[in-house]
Amino acid sequence: LYRAGQTERDASIVNLRFTSSGYFPAMGHRLVAGRFLEDADRDRKNAVLSEGLAKLYWPNGDAVGGQVHVSGALFTVVGVIADSSVTSLKDAPTRLAFVPYAFRNPGRMFFVVRANRPASELTPLVREAIWSHAP
Repeated sequence: LYRAGQTERDASIVNLRFTSSGYFPAMGHRLVAGRFLEDADRDRKNAVLSEGLAKLYWPNGDAVGGQVHVSGALFTVVGVIADSSVTSLKDAPTRLAFVPYAFRNPGRMFFVVRANRPASELTPLVREAIWSHAP
């Protein structure tokens, strides 16, 4: 991933996540600037960056409205979230970039569910939701 106006030589290693609009509240991410991805972003090249990554590329300014190259495509930054330890509690927060899942490479997909009901009640509901979306 690298900022528009830079070259691929300036790219940083980031943890790229392909997400839906409900991911951020489900994971408890805190918004620092802009907005989270929304359902309307499904077919748009919009991205959300972690605060550390945004500061790396925009040390003296606001990342929202800026653009970054992700996997050969240009994405507009619509939001910045607070840094968090999502890969390890021992290591420093990872630089993260989030884009709509419609732009993901084929491969594994993970689901995150946040609820105040027992897992035994949720399992059939989650299974039904997944199969109704992609039988």
